[in-house]
Amino acid sequence: MSNSIPKDLVHAKELIKKNNFNDAFQVLSDFEEKEGNSLHNKVLCHLLQCQLLLWQGEYVDAINLAERAYNDSLKLGKNILAVDLLLLRVDALLWNYQMDKAFDVLIQAEELINTYSEEMPNECLKQVAYMSYLKSTYYGRRNDPDLDRIFENAERSLELRKKLGNKLDIGISLLNYGDTLTYFKLEMDRGLEYLTQAFEIGKKYDIKYLLALATRSLMIYYGNMGEIDLSLMYAEQSLIFFKQINNKSRAAVILSVIGDHYKLKGEFDRSIEYMEQALVINKEIRGTSQEPLILSNLVQLNLERGDLNNAQQYFKQLEQLNNQVDNEWINYLYRSSKAQLLKKSSRIKNLESAQELYKELIEEKTLFHNEIVLEYCDLLLIELGMTNDVVILDEIRFYLNELIESSERSNSFWLLANSYLIQGKVSLIKSDLKKARRFLIQGQKIAERQGYQKLAIEFTKEYEDLNAQEHLWENFNITNASISERLSLAKISEHIKQTLRNRTKLTTQITDEDFTIHKERKICLVCRGEIKGYMYVCECNANYCESCAQALTNLENVCCVCNAPMDQSKPIKPYKVDEKEIDLKISNNDSKAFKK
Repeated sequence: MSNSIPKDLVHAKELIKKNNFNDAFQVLSDFEEKEGNSLHNKVLCHLLQCQLLLWQGEYVDAINLAERAYNDSLKLGKNILAVDLLLLRVDALLWNYQMDKAFDVLIQAEELINTYSEEMPNECLKQVAYMSYLKSTYYGRRNDPDLDRIFENAERSLELRKKLGNKLDIGISLLNYGDTLTYFKLEMDRGLEYLTQAFEIGKKYDIKYLLALATRSLMIYYGNMGEIDLSLMYAEQSLIFFKQINNKSRAAVILSVIGDHYKLKGEFDRSIEYMEQALVINKEIRGTSQEPLILSNLVQLNLERGDLNNAQQYFKQLEQLNNQVDNEWINYLYRSSKAQLLKKSSRIKNLESAQELYKELIEEKTLFHNEIVLEYCDLLLIELGMTNDVVILDEIRFYLNELIESSERSNSFWLLANSYLIQGKVSLIKSDLKKARRFLIQGQKIAERQGYQKLAIEFTKEYEDLNAQEHLWENFNITNASISERLSLAKISEHIKQTLRNRTKLTTQITDEDFTIHKERKICLVCRGEIKGYMYVCECNANYCESCAQALTNLENVCCVCNAPMDQSKPIKPYKVDEKEIDLKISNNDSKAFKK
């Protein structure tokens, strides 16, 4: 069926190309009011409105309108508009994280495309490319990502869209492919190339929606690399672009990310300023899934700057949300924020309640399990300082080992490196200097291998501080220094708090099955990276890359697994556990500060 497109709809399309979304909306609304429009043109008008609603972050409205328009399109007989509306609906559902519903509609769209492609294969290429992009997105956002399907569909979408030539579509598929490379395969340099290509297309053709998405992806990329200033720069740009296209929901998210970045920099007042702006927008747009997270962040930020009253005010808002809605996500944020407030108390009763909450949350193994484990370790440090009970160190080590295992399974190298840094500091409490050095070397090599330059520099500073303070730690054994003195010098709690500020990097992303290390791949025991050049293989079959083998040779000249010498021409300095126990006198009044 051939249908001429009315001038009003042609004009609306031109306005969209020129980024005049509000004017385009007005033209489409005026067209709706006119009498005598054919059903086909009404459906086409609604399709354009759905597209605008999607780009402006009005996901619920886009979902509902797409469903109504699709039902109308069925009255036209076989037509490609029905497929377009189903795909737009899937896109909006994915942005709104309605994963199950998105999958159902995606299957429906695929069945329709398969039917139409037999009769008009060339006309369906655009829809096939869109569907492939949506499939890649869906399989990437599931709780159990399917890597094969993610990359298969990402590649297909990009290939088809390059053939079709639509610059916006090409840019979106470039971003999807770049994001998946960096997030799932940790191919950071290659992923950045695709993200940059998308950004350049947006700049060249002045496509504001693509520029908003590209700067958002670059913000995330540099944030994950620990380049906070660069990430902030792209976040500010992304915020401008999202505001220009009147996408309030995404602007609120970007404001929240900017707030997170200032939190990492220790600029709590500026962080709160951005978080509060994000909260205002979320309330204005009838709330989103971001609102409870922002409230939780505001509780944490105000506690960090010592403003208990404000922290309690935001907690009350979070508590109201929790009482109004039966939602696991909100309930988790409510309980974790409550535990943080209780942890700040000097009353034993409140600290006991915080301990019970953290243990309860740890048992639940939520998406934020790593964050809760770190929070609990911080609470255990408070107990350690109050009781001088060295047995608590064993419990802290147990949970830190769990963090290390979790980080290795999910390839969360930033958290893995930080976990080794904290383990190194815990080792110092018993003056196990060699063990502390091992942990610091391993963490530094992971940071260097994964490109976390600032974190690698932090490890270098920690190593230098340890060498400078070596005599102090050795004297602690002679003078039988208290746990409090040791904690003060090690500064464990300060580093845990700094790690906790980077909330986005603490989420458990991928399960054991999602990353299979094939037998033919050789992984370095220290930095956990794939060995592609020189490899040192110990007689116990432990593998080391050249950089880590050299670092261990300089440190102790022994294998971490079997203590065999690594360089036969050099003397060995094997690590031995200090047999001398720290004889700490524990006061009867303090030994049971918390109930177990």
